[in-house]
Amino acid sequence: MSERQMPWLLDLAQHSPASWKLHGSDVSDANFPSPHYLPKNVSLQILDIFEEIPRELMGAFDIVHVRALANVVKGGNPEHLIAHLVSLLKPGGFLQWDEFDSNTLAGHLPAGKGSKDSIQKLISVWHQFAKKLDVQIGLVAMKPQHHFQATDIPSWMRTLNDHIAWSGLDVMEYSRFGPIDWLRKAATDNWLMGLEEVGFTIIGQQGEDLLISAKEYAGLLQHAAAETRDSASIWMDMQVVLARRAKT
Repeated sequence: MSERQMPWLLDLAQHSPASWKLHGSDVSDANFPSPHYLPKNVSLQILDIFEEIPRELMGAFDIVHVRALANVVKGGNPEHLIAHLVSLLKPGGFLQWDEFDSNTLAGHLPAGKGSKDSIQKLISVWHQFAKKLDVQIGLVAMKPQHHFQATDIPSWMRTLNDHIAWSGLDVMEYSRFGPIDWLRKAATDNWLMGLEEVGFTIIGQQGEDLLISAKEYAGLLQHAAAETRDSASIWMDMQVVLARRAKT
């Protein structure tokens, strides 16, 4: 689910029996590949996972895979989203959730190299964007709810496996992937492109309510990109949770 996991789905189609039916979905079809280029056992549809799940999809899937949904979870509570994901599973079905932990979003610079000041400022601006949009990044203060005390705690991304367990699923595996040096360049280029696209979208929507103009943001991106050419990088840890619904 979501266009970010489309490569996962299409890669799975290359290594799975033709009898498997693979379904992908996103809130928009803007990034769907042309149907002419899809494997015969792959179908795509528009689905907003936050809205009521269509009856024909409830309990219909053996495996549900989602990736990078942190930027659409509002208010620091993913339980509504998780409940909808669980409702898609057949008894005994599996949920795999790959999620970046933005608590770990940071710039890195090898010893003796230039600067990462613009990268750090860019990350600081992104924190401001996230706060404006009510999306959690880093440590947050939460009011007492089902499972938490009123204290400063890690955002839900740090406790994703616990949230999934509280939904009633059996968490079978939890993995975390830290920095991989040979991937730093590719990951940094990816993050800069994402921060560019999403950042300008937010600025266009929020306008004067933000503390940075489009021109200033463009300049900051250029300076950050220049730092990456002198070995500075951006990284964010990935975590993967694999859980299973009870068979009965």
